[in-house]
Amino acid sequence: MKSYYLFLLLIIIFFGCQSKPDEEDCKIVALNIILDNDSYRYYDISNLKKINAVEGTDTKNGQMFYDVESTMKITILDECIWYPELGLKVIPPSRNFFKRELNQSGEQFEFRKTFRFYKTENGWRGEDNIIY
Repeated sequence: MKSYYLFLLLIIIFFGCQSKPDEEDCKIVALNIILDNDSYRYYDISNLKKINAVEGTDTKNGQMFYDVESTMKITILDECIWYPELGLKVIPPSRNFFKRELNQSGEQFEFRKTFRFYKTENGWRGEDNIIY
């Protein structure tokens, strides 16, 4: 009977550690990206929701990946330049070389982003190079 419970525990541990990235993992990746590029002073994200997920194999390197398509709300906290093509990065006013119109504090945008996670021996590696 003890061996049955041990076997059951091993199965739970094995399959529990093999879970795919979820909405919470995407939130952590997004926050890490914002912190890495100093965007946290300029905008905040909220309402991040997973809307779709696709598993596949990268044709360039043969590595398994898991794409999590998400939507989120971006709220501008301080004047900057942000548009969807920048992803989770901003251009501070001091780097506005092309005199593009600045986004103003309080502006809000709905944004769609796909987070890609690559399968590793230890779990799924996010865009922030952390294993989830």
